[in-house]
Amino acid sequence: KKNEKEQQSKKARTTILDKGTVESRGIGTNVNSVEVISDEILNFIHGEAKFGLRSELRGFFTVWTFITRLPGPIWVDHHPGFLMIGMAYFPLGGFFIGLFVNVFFDFGRVALGLPSITAALISMISSLWITGCFHEDGLADSSDGIGGGWTRSQVLKIMTDTRLGTYGCAILIVYITMKTNCIAVLNQSSYEFGNCAGAGPAIIVTNMLSRLSSPILLRLYPYVDEFGPKYQFYSFMIQAKHLVTWRRVLFAVASSFLVAYVAYGFSKALILILVVCITSISAGQYGDFILGGVMGDYLGATICVTESVLYVCIIILSSISSENLTLDSMIEWFYSISDIVDFEKKEEIFQNIQDLLNSNPRFAAFVNFAIVIIFTIIWCSNVGHPNVFVRDTVASYINDNDTNDDENEITYSSCGEEVRIALTPKEEKKTESQTKNVSKTSALLKVQEICQENSSFPKRYEKVHEYLDSLAKPVGSLGTLEHWASQYASLRFSSLPEDVNNLQTKCVIFAGDHGVAKTVEEGGEFCSLYPQSVTKKILQAFEAGVAGASVLTRQQNIPLTVVDVGVAGDSSSSVDGTVVKVANPYKVQNGTKNFCVEDAMTREQVLNCITAGRVQVSSSPSADIIVLGEIGIGNTTTSSALIAYLTNNFKNVSDLQKVCGGGATVTRNGTNEKTVITKKASILKKAFERQLSSSSKKEETDTREQALMALTQYGGCEIAALVGAMLECSDQNKAVLVDGFIVSTAALVASFMDPQVIRVFFFATQSTEPGQQLILETISQIAKDNSIFTSPSSSGFILPPPCLNMNLRLGEGSGGLLAVPILKSAIAILLELATLGHVLSLE
Repeated sequence: KKNEKEQQSKKARTTILDKGTVESRGIGTNVNSVEVISDEILNFIHGEAKFGLRSELRGFFTVWTFITRLPGPIWVDHHPGFLMIGMAYFPLGGFFIGLFVNVFFDFGRVALGLPSITAALISMISSLWITGCFHEDGLADSSDGIGGGWTRSQVLKIMTDTRLGTYGCAILIVYITMKTNCIAVLNQSSYEFGNCAGAGPAIIVTNMLSRLSSPILLRLYPYVDEFGPKYQFYSFMIQAKHLVTWRRVLFAVASSFLVAYVAYGFSKALILILVVCITSISAGQYGDFILGGVMGDYLGATICVTESVLYVCIIILSSISSENLTLDSMIEWFYSISDIVDFEKKEEIFQNIQDLLNSNPRFAAFVNFAIVIIFTIIWCSNVGHPNVFVRDTVASYINDNDTNDDENEITYSSCGEEVRIALTPKEEKKTESQTKNVSKTSALLKVQEICQENSSFPKRYEKVHEYLDSLAKPVGSLGTLEHWASQYASLRFSSLPEDVNNLQTKCVIFAGDHGVAKTVEEGGEFCSLYPQSVTKKILQAFEAGVAGASVLTRQQNIPLTVVDVGVAGDSSSSVDGTVVKVANPYKVQNGTKNFCVEDAMTREQVLNCITAGRVQVSSSPSADIIVLGEIGIGNTTTSSALIAYLTNNFKNVSDLQKVCGGGATVTRNGTNEKTVITKKASILKKAFERQLSSSSKKEETDTREQALMALTQYGGCEIAALVGAMLECSDQNKAVLVDGFIVSTAALVASFMDPQVIRVFFFATQSTEPGQQLILETISQIAKDNSIFTSPSSSGFILPPPCLNMNLRLGEGSGGLLAVPILKSAIAILLELATLGHVLSLE
């Protein structure tokens, strides 16, 4: 009861679900056309999102917690469906943000008497704080991608990169400087119904109206499946138009107009709404051309751009009296222009225009600006080569279609217009290296095109597998290599290299001690033939560069990090140097408890270790492949306990023996293995008897909760950290080379927490421990139940067997390190092996 109260207390302190839960809500529509509403969306609309006060409040507060740092009620979470429904209240959220920021400006300008520029800076800081730089991040990423990308796939790749580039940095400086100066120019606030002035009302109105652009864009333009580090959270949005209905868009427009009307009156409010609509549609058209639609970062960028345009418009409108914005004054202005360009008096037209330009400098500046913009557009549209996006598409056309030797040009339709592309004369003969490079580039483009055309991972996997079947080899003749090639390409197609030698690999090893491995005198079960103190000695060997994985990583020039998440001993005696790092503040001091007597860890310790694993992956953004390993005396016993618990093989000794092996034996021929297995089974029997007698084992339908409960009851620290690293790799679409028994156990736990993590697993080595086969069978079933892959392997399971079977049992990620060249070879096969047609055409 005490544990249940603690869990309820923790739940009450958060309004955000775990990543696995959110991802599970956003994956699996398997609908290629955004025009076809999926069963998932229909069930959502007619189920928990059915129109009502609670569902609408949930939509608003989902938006609120999404765009601000402020928490919402405890019954609200980041459900992507409610986020889309809440787009109707997106401007309303901006209204409250504007009120918050406005208070800071007025406090600095009025209460403290500071200069307007200083007050503007204070308000800018408050804006960045409350939004967490949410939209500014989108502006920077979009600027980097659009500014630096030459093809659509390249733009998307740069946009989903978490690093900040020159374009993003420059645009952020321009945006923040411009916004701050506009607020300063508007100066002290004045509040009067329909006739407000100054910075305060402008801050409120621009924050609200700029966010009106998002529901407009989501309704009018398709959402791009971006495949970035967080794409699982946004996949629900691919069918956003079915949730962001016209009624919701009209509500957003009406609420925005009402606030603008209260602040500035009817005429100015109407102009500002029209400005938002024009800016949004212009941004949508450009995004559709560049990206094929809109995406999260682009929506944020559009909000920032719209906000800047609105500030400029408000400054302009503030210099125009309301009398000059009436319908009569506009008609009078139209007639005055008509008089100027009266074609019946041709000899007077140029004189009238010249007089107008001389007498009205503002109008003259407008005319000069329009001339330069129109000239630039005409020049770029008619001079030089076609746009790079057209050329990229034509290049794909040429690769996919044979052209005649005497064909000098081809015609390509783009945006309703015919574009004629001149073809360069064909070369007589290419050198061997030129032919190889052309073939490699063509294959890379082909694979990327296949993946971009298929929005779901299973579809990409299936299509890449079909492409492999077209290569110059018997179908399926490369076995697991083909599975690995299809899996890796489907996972990281936007980051596929032209040269596999450019792939970046990182090895991360987690270390921890287990209470069950202590001697009986120390309160343990002495489950291992080695004393617990050996773990620290191995860390010292790593720091000295003489451990097994040290040699293997050095031989392949792979960076190595060893992380202490739970090695026994006080902090003063911890190994913390160049290679070995202590996972402060997440480390479990002195390792886990003896799970035969009490739970191995607290729930908080489990979550800390998972976080430590995530941190290690997040700190390696450039790594394409992560090799995971472990160190910990007694962790085979802990792994066996986890497997037995999660697969329900714990009811009798014979079941327990199925998951127990010899572990780290001291003899080459394994003469003591039966004794070791019997001892481990008896230890597990004791642990499960304690668990059953205390009634702590309860039927849990939530597999994520089962996994967390298993880690809490049995440990260990390094296994929980491995789980965290795997989940983070899944978030970032990084390949994980899964080592032997212990890392495979972590993979099983991670699969229970989030089945989508199976996408990133590349099982490297067959363990001598019998429990690994049960792991592979269980993960295969989870993958099948969740449609992770579409084609079963030759062995009858969705996942093929591990690629190495060399009786490895060292741990330390050794099997994964040995498999790195094999994974690279699989990718090279995909990108460099010729098609059958190419081979037959060789002279």
